[in-house]
Amino acid sequence: DSYGGSVENRQRFPLEVVRAVREAIGSQTVLDIRLSASDWAEGGVTGEETAAFSRELVEAGVDVLHISSGGNVPAAVPVGPGYQLPLAEQVKQAVAGSDVPGVGVGLIEEAAQAEQIVGTEQADAVAVGRPALREPYLPVRWAHDLGIDDWRQAGLPNQYRRGDWG
Repeated sequence: DSYGGSVENRQRFPLEVVRAVREAIGSQTVLDIRLSASDWAEGGVTGEETAAFSRELVEAGVDVLHISSGGNVPAAVPVGPGYQLPLAEQVKQAVAGSDVPGVGVGLIEEAAQAEQIVGTEQADAVAVGRPALREPYLPVRWAHDLGIDDWRQAGLPNQYRRGDWG
């Protein structure tokens, strides 16, 4: 059908959804999309395809590109700290000049690592999954690790302030 087979056909449905959502929510609401930028499998989705697709998504109304990868098909994924960041960089370069931020992911488990990623502009923001599941107040601890010891500045709720690191 018109939604399968070629890259263009596979991208048709998500573009239609983005346009419909953008129309429904208006221009004042942020529209974020998370993309699996690579299947890490022969013949699967590639970073180059996702980078090109990202330009179309921005034209369709996406405000934030959240770049992940893998997990869709069995593949040998080169897992390691920050392993998905080159894909986020590729997408960020593809939409350069659009002011659409890119979110990077992929075994980001230390505050210094996250700060380095944003500081070197590999990504505009960092998202963490499993580390935050293990430690719900991870952003607060990371703030402390980066030298923010004031519980208000770190975002620690008032009822937890006596448990801060200060």
